[in-house]
Amino acid sequence: MRTASAFLLLALAAPVVSAQSSVRYRVERYRLDGVPWNRYDVRLPRLTSGASPSVRAGVNTSIREIANTAYTCGESGAAPPGFLGEEVSPERRAFLVDSLGSMLGGNARSTVTRSDARFFSFVVEGSIFCAGAHPNNTQLGYTFDLRTGKRVEDYGLDSTKAEALWSEAYRDILPGLRRDSVRADQLPEDQRDCAQIAPALHSSGSEYSSTWNVALSSRGLLLWPELPHVVQGCTVRGLVPYARLRPYLSPSSPLLVR
Repeated sequence: MRTASAFLLLALAAPVVSAQSSVRYRVERYRLDGVPWNRYDVRLPRLTSGASPSVRAGVNTSIREIANTAYTCGESGAAPPGFLGEEVSPERRAFLVDSLGSMLGGNARSTVTRSDARFFSFVVEGSIFCAGAHPNNTQLGYTFDLRTGKRVEDYGLDSTKAEALWSEAYRDILPGLRRDSVRADQLPEDQRDCAQIAPALHSSGSEYSSTWNVALSSRGLLLWPELPHVVQGCTVRGLVPYARLRPYLSPSSPLLVR
């Protein structure tokens, strides 16, 4: 007989099935290598159909590697950002994991932003605590080329037009952020702090506009700053529609190849 807690665990592990165009995927909880099941709750997509078997295998293998390296504290020997990601000996790592194990943990949730015959792209919001002063909060984008199964790490953005691209991404968003900043004291309490600082975080030329995170959506290129962990939750994603993106791409950009 299954207990109520067993049914709850099954419900948490049950995948969500989604589809766009001809590509199908499931967002599911990943069982991570070498760590207790209850320490991390990492939910990332997995392709189930719509691409060739070899492409699906390549994408899914890469996503599993992402889960094990970016969203744990490195108990299995990987070296993600965070306390245990520092260069330490295997013996030191084993000591830290053994002594701090109950303090380590976190979660990650993913949103698929583009899924078609050409690209598979998603954004992951994660919060991993690795026994430091604060959790390591991240918001990262991942894109895969469904012709090859390889991760797209170079989108072919023209580096000489970086500031203009940033302004393009936020030109329709910044006016609203500025209005909210002015009336921050009228917003719900949990929104006030972010509203006050959001314009500065997302303006072209800010100290954060030189380090980007990128993903693709059905509408265009998503772009947002890499913020310190304390304010990562204030991130607002910018968008450059595909119709306005071409001037910012180098000739070798994979986004120009059909």
